Amino acid sequence: MKETLPPGARGLNLLLRPQEIRNVADFEKALAAISKDLPDGFYASPGALMNTHRKRIVAFASKSRLPAVYARQEYVEDGGLMCYGADTLNQYRRVV
Repeated sequence: MKETLPPGARGLNLLLRPQEIRNVADFEKALAAISKDLPDGFYASPGALMNTHRKRIVAFASKSRLPAVYARQEYVEDGGLMCYGADTLNQYRRVV
């Protein structure tokens, strides 16, 4: 997997270490790698697989004492630290 560094992270002098999760079996490997790296923070990107396993992800971040930012409000409702993303319910209301 090619590692990319978005302009926003580069401007803040942040190093991103993405972990690819394509299926349930990838979770253990990715979470182990994150634990080994001892990062200063954690961001869970949006997606159906991630959202399905959000309680597992929130529990991992909490247990690891990682400040975590999530793309969906449901993660915060499950105990996550904070959400930085669009309010999808409000978006649907605006469409109608």
